[in-house]
Amino acid sequence: VSFIDEGQPSMIRYGLHPQLKFLAMIPQTGVSTQEARSLLPDHLSYADAVSQIGRSAALCKALEIGNHLIIRKACHDTMHEPYRRQLIEEYDQMYEIAKKAGASAMFISGSGSTMLAVSDEESILMDIMLAGKKAFPIMEMKILKADRIGAWSEVL
Repeated sequence: VSFIDEGQPSMIRYGLHPQLKFLAMIPQTGVSTQEARSLLPDHLSYADAVSQIGRSAALCKALEIGNHLIIRKACHDTMHEPYRRQLIEEYDQMYEIAKKAGASAMFISGSGSTMLAVSDEESILMDIMLAGKKAFPIMEMKILKADRIGAWSEVL
């Protein structure tokens, strides 16, 4: 997790539960970041901001310990997904497919159009992939395991 303080980046690393896997669902049509940002409201209520900050903090810990209930609840986004989902034709149907299959969560990756489903069971992700391919035959789908170490460099 990172943030900017007095013009300087600060970060802290969270772990990721080793059982968690992700399904990337990649529609053929991309989403322009500029267009996605243009849909966002200029202001959020204080209550919405507090809610989203709390969910974000809880999500980081839930991903670390593999708490699926909190992952599901923390991914309820009111800040950008309700606005950006309209740019992704496949979103609503893929969300229902992921929910029915038992994914911990499904959300838009960045500004879109890629969506991610989370589970610790590869069979759930396979079920989403099969149903998703039936609904959207040309959508690319990939099961991913997160890199638990991250980027590093070495001076020789």
